[in-house]
Amino acid sequence: MISIIHTFLLLLLTHYFIIAQREYLFDEYPTAGYLTIALALLGYYIIFRDLNSFIKTKKSDRESSSEEY
Repeated sequence: MISIIHTFLLLLLTHYFIIAQREYLFDEYPTAGYLTIALALLGYYIIFRDLNSFIKTKKSDRESSSEEY
């Protein structure tokens, strides 16, 4: 769960950087701007992958604990 929160915070910081520096970033360094957007999209992939793994783990833990009773 900590890694999910950590990744989410990094994604929020990336979005803040894109929004705050949008005009300067895309005017002066367009390649870096598009790479930053690509990093944000990669961050979404990582968050959804980690959340899916976390939910599956919790679901299997509940199923295994219910089988014990």
